[in-house]
Amino acid sequence: MDDDEAYSVDSWFDVFEDDELCNWAFEKIKTSVSESNDYNQRRYLRIALAYKEFAVHDDIQSFLCVLTKHPRSYDSQLNLDTLYDLFNLILKKYNSSLDARKSVVQLDGAEYDSKKDEIIKRLSLGEKIFVISVYQTIGAGQNLQYPIPSNLSNEIVKTNGWKKSGIEEKDFDAIYIDKPTNILVQLGENLSEEDFVKYLFQVDFLQEYSELSIADCRAHIKKAFKTYINGHIALEALYNRFLHSGEL
Repeated sequence: MDDDEAYSVDSWFDVFEDDELCNWAFEKIKTSVSESNDYNQRRYLRIALAYKEFAVHDDIQSFLCVLTKHPRSYDSQLNLDTLYDLFNLILKKYNSSLDARKSVVQLDGAEYDSKKDEIIKRLSLGEKIFVISVYQTIGAGQNLQYPIPSNLSNEIVKTNGWKKSGIEEKDFDAIYIDKPTNILVQLGENLSEEDFVKYLFQVDFLQEYSELSIADCRAHIKKAFKTYINGHIALEALYNRFLHSGEL
């Protein structure tokens, strides 16, 4: 669904292709979201569309769904139990033998390594799994490849001229990446010391990996100091010292 399109009951037709089910999903999400928040309602729709693709395509054994936050039970913005209700309805609609709670795995910070190992083990044994994680958890350098299941060894697509005999692991078959929002700390009134420091590290990280130029990095750091100083006048002298020394 294009974000420019108006969100409505009809938006769910791409998921269920049934008017009655579309009405059910629309009302379910409407009551699940604590406030009338178009973004949160659309997010349920996007995740449901991703899960439908996972459910109806036999050639998608592994699906990685990357969001901006983890779904949790009783969360008014992204409720895990509501997602399971949607997933179960999708499975029933399209006559899938999958079990939603068994096919969906959350990869989060709590016991990350053991969860990752378990996911890789299950995938290598040929299980069909929909993995939900977030940008912060997946992060740079995380290797989510897994040993090729024996039943797929002859179907793997090879790239970069690699020889089949040299391939022992494969990537996920499909991935959905939700549009990132608020990746950086938002500068504003009452900026806490913790968020101020975090913002400086974030900007420095982006510059280190050439996502920001040195000039842009300095501009962002100056803005962060000015924002923080507005509520912490004692640091103004420190800021001015850096500014006039040319270090900023």
